[in-house]
Amino acid sequence: LVRGTDHEQNNKRVILYICLYLIGLPQIFNYILGQINLYVTLFILLSLFIFIKYSDIKWQLLASVILGISIIIKPTTLFMIPFIILLGYDYEKKKIKLEFTKSLLRLLGVLLPLSLNLILFFIYPNLLNGFLVANFTGSETVLLNHSFSITKIISNMFLYVGVPSDELVVLPIFLVVLLVIGGLGFIFYIFRRSNVNNMIFGYLFGIL
Repeated sequence: LVRGTDHEQNNKRVILYICLYLIGLPQIFNYILGQINLYVTLFILLSLFIFIKYSDIKWQLLASVILGISIIIKPTTLFMIPFIILLGYDYEKKKIKLEFTKSLLRLLGVLLPLSLNLILFFIYPNLLNGFLVANFTGSETVLLNHSFSITKIISNMFLYVGVPSDELVVLPIFLVVLLVIGGLGFIFYIFRRSNVNNMIFGYLFGIL
């Protein structure tokens, strides 16, 4: 995933990047605290690898299901879904091109694991409110936890200056941030001039 087209022989470069990721300071905190982020990272990277490596329908479906499992574990990765849609601007024909069949297959693959949660939310509506509060507002957070996500940084900033972390206050702020960052990222993703590593950029904006 990290090799360029002109670095076919430089396998040590791939190993170096993997090692740097595994020994990074945020990962050490996760090792100590036993966070589930490591499992989420595994599923995200695995789905990304399959998306890039294999173009067959069955592999694309498998990658989507794996991404859906990561969303069940860490719901904030839900915002990666728009970036798996095969949508892009064709500068030669000057129009937006959509690969409908493959995009629909990817969406169905992601929704397959999520359907179990949707059924529970339908049966127990109160679970949906707790889901939003716990995962997107930060109202359950009483400490300034380390994180590199934009929403968590904003939450920590408001906690630091003394703004109460009430879900009614924090949720609109998070929604605005997500819409702005996600919108800009999706526009960049659609109007990219090169399709090389486009999935990597899509995953990057989805994670942010």
